[in-house]
Amino acid sequence: MNLLPSQIRKENHCFYTEKSVEQLVNELTEIFKKRRFDFSSKLTGEFVTKNNFILSNKILLMPFKHEIYFMTRIEGAIYLKNNQTIIDTSISPNMRTGKILAALFTISFIFIYLMFKDSDFLKTGLYILFFLLILSLLFIFNSQRAKNNLKKKFIDTLNLKEKSCL
Repeated sequence: MNLLPSQIRKENHCFYTEKSVEQLVNELTEIFKKRRFDFSSKLTGEFVTKNNFILSNKILLMPFKHEIYFMTRIEGAIYLKNNQTIIDTSISPNMRTGKILAALFTISFIFIYLMFKDSDFLKTGLYILFFLLILSLLFIFNSQRAKNNLKKKFIDTLNLKEKSCL
């Protein structure tokens, strides 16, 4: 049982292509080698192992290469099966923002509980909770949009076709 909304859960997708594993790895290597200011590709990433990679949107203000672990990202593995190159991926949303919102929501709830005696504090606390609820909903919708956009860029850049992961 998963209590998280589907928009902020990790999604698994499988893709295939007629290219060989080596050709696909070379294409990804070329994408990963591009400099920060080269926007001919809107993706960046790195290989974790020989055929496993992490990929995300290229952002100009990303100070460190390892910042990719905190962004909406695709983690994938490339392998050959039935004479087709298969890319098994999982798309994860940016959870840093979600964790910050959850912490603020919790702090606000404690604040309201402690200040319950005075009606002005209660009113202010309820406004804060309502504001954080709206921010949380925006985060959820933005997470789904970011996952969809990244998946579309990934498919378009490498000319992939989606298939069932069974």
